[in-house]
Amino acid sequence: EAAAAQGRVLKDPGPGVNLTNFGADGLEFTVNYWMTDPENGQQNLRSLINLDILKALRANNIEIPYPQRVIHATSTPPPKEPTGEQAAPSSEPGDANVTVPGAAASIIK
Repeated sequence: EAAAAQGRVLKDPGPGVNLTNFGADGLEFTVNYWMTDPENGQQNLRSLINLDILKALRANNIEIPYPQRVIHATSTPPPKEPTGEQAAPSSEPGDANVTVPGAAASIIK
């Protein structure tokens, strides 16, 4: 309906919708349509269609689920001044020695 309502979209063949992907955070659809005047720009028409789709979703109380990521932060002691000596490996439970190429070694708790 959103594409068909635009005057620049051809009625024959009419617009269509395809389920194109099962994304990590939702279903992805593609709206297909033929336009009468591509020389006048495609993005402006696509924007109008997308805005109409968004209005229709909101009018029907359909929310777009945005991806949510959980970040766990822990406090770490400030870095010690380098002494030029290799630090002894930690033997405390839960400690891990991590070496990153091009970076100094550090202990993560």
